[in-house]
Amino acid sequence: MNSGLANNLIIVMMGVIATAVMTGFTDGIARAFRKPFHVVVILSVMLRFKYVTDVESINPYRYSFAIIVHYGIGVIFAAVYVFLKIYTFGDSILFGCIIGTIGIVGWRIFFALHPGPPPIPLKGYLPTIWGGHIFLAIALYILTRLCITSQHVSESIPICLM
Repeated sequence: MNSGLANNLIIVMMGVIATAVMTGFTDGIARAFRKPFHVVVILSVMLRFKYVTDVESINPYRYSFAIIVHYGIGVIFAAVYVFLKIYTFGDSILFGCIIGTIGIVGWRIFFALHPGPPPIPLKGYLPTIWGGHIFLAIALYILTRLCITSQHVSESIPICLM
């Protein structure tokens, strides 16, 4: 397989896995505190861009699109991470803080522009989003160590052989 294509597939897989870790974190917080902080559900509801947003009724097509958007942004963050050649844990945490800040600014703008956003308590939701990006960055750090910086290790991991 072409090494450029293989590297791109690795970055996509890293982005998907790291986004799944982030989503798991936010869903875990949602369950632990019994809050409606399920990112993909909120995104799915808000993508209607209608005045009335009912979190209980989720359109499966819109939900699927929300998943694609959510994970697509995660892949973009993974590509930026690899492009910046972030190989240290401290730099990964800093990256997570930066993209977390970008994430909460983006959500705040989305809620402000939306004609009828769902009644999500932003004082709890936005810090959860920010923390999720820290977990995304830690996952990217681990995946980078496994798949990119340690060639002999990555050869024994099926996901890194792509």
